[in-house]
Amino acid sequence: MVITSEQLKRMGLFIILLVILLLYNLYSKLFFNWYGIDLIVRSYSFLFSFLCIFNYTHIDSKSYTSLYTTRHPGYAHLIIFFESRIIPFLLIYFIAMLHTLIDYINNNSWPYSAYIAILDGRYTNIIFYSLILFVVLRYKIKPSIAVPLFVGGSIAFYIVDKFIYTNLTAGFAIVSVKLIKLTVLIGVLVFEYFHVNFPQLFLTAIVTACILFSGTIGTYIFLYSTVKHAHVKKEIQFKLLRYGIPFKINELKNYVLTQRQYNDYQLFLRYSSVLGLPVNFTDEEWNSLLFSENTQMADEVASVLLKKSIAIPFNSIIDYAYSMSFKQNEKLQSAGNLSRLAARFADGNEKTIIATFEKGNISLKIWIMSVMGNHKKIIYLPVLLPYCADTNTTLATTAYSTLVQITGKNPSAERNIPINDPQVLKVFKDFYFQSSNMK
Repeated sequence: MVITSEQLKRMGLFIILLVILLLYNLYSKLFFNWYGIDLIVRSYSFLFSFLCIFNYTHIDSKSYTSLYTTRHPGYAHLIIFFESRIIPFLLIYFIAMLHTLIDYINNNSWPYSAYIAILDGRYTNIIFYSLILFVVLRYKIKPSIAVPLFVGGSIAFYIVDKFIYTNLTAGFAIVSVKLIKLTVLIGVLVFEYFHVNFPQLFLTAIVTACILFSGTIGTYIFLYSTVKHAHVKKEIQFKLLRYGIPFKINELKNYVLTQRQYNDYQLFLRYSSVLGLPVNFTDEEWNSLLFSENTQMADEVASVLLKKSIAIPFNSIIDYAYSMSFKQNEKLQSAGNLSRLAARFADGNEKTIIATFEKGNISLKIWIMSVMGNHKKIIYLPVLLPYCADTNTTLATTAYSTLVQITGKNPSAERNIPINDPQVLKVFKDFYFQSSNMK
């Protein structure tokens, strides 16, 4: 390990500074968690990585050939390749691992949460920025071209990488991106040192990439078998599902059902849809998912139930809406699918709707107006009319829109007068009495 020991000695002072910064970052995370320290450490990690690449690209590999041939006959070139090409990137990856372990130190499921983040590639894009620098330096491109090439290449990689992961959901596409990145990394290093022909280069790179990726999958499964925290197991299962591997999918389904967390439900349905996996929830399970602690989730579940023939007790929906209306962070009035689902089962429950409406707060009133509008029964007109003149603009405009939806009349727009104008209210009153007399 002559090359490695020489390089470590050369970077000794920088390594000591990095260790001090990492320790201080750990102290910061444990006691006051100031983001500025984390930013400083990450910036220094980038600088150290680039310094590492700079030093290693200036190694004259041929000067070590005779020494390594004497010590390791038959394997000299492989060992030199490993020490001069692979070790610098392993060192950079190791620094990224340490940074991730420190970054997740306050997580309840540490160190497993950090392991999962490392396997998922957190902070590891620095390896590819370093690879761009390696190519620029190794091929001795003149500075006037090298600097913009490195900066532009790094920015382009960041943008493309972010775009890909933002727009790809799960399955073969995600696996392909992972394999392509690994193949490019290995291919560049092998070609630069050995100058092999393309078929041999591609085969070597893709096989190595597949082995490394398989190691990642195996590590996920190993972690799953050792960890006891249900939420950590769930995270591992979602990572594998994103790769198109439905590992213990029934256990994941049961976790989603019991915890009823919006993000878990959303991911489960999204990945299952992309992978073509059937989501076989029973009627009782859909019912359970509907009444979650998140209105947004309830609304998305309701959008699914609107396409199914599942009977939902109306009183359960209205009681759920009433309880959620008191939660400040839950925007009940935006749950349009839930109101449409309630309207589906509203026949015969008009008095309950009116009674709940009268005692409800603004959020509940607005949501119930949506139910009324979807139910389209004239019995609601006398209740809604006074709210057209309410001082609360949202209540007034929603009440008017609901009246328009029920009656099909829009006197405010037709006559170009305010919604609280007596002429407007008279149109709706006349409609109500005419409809009542016809019955």
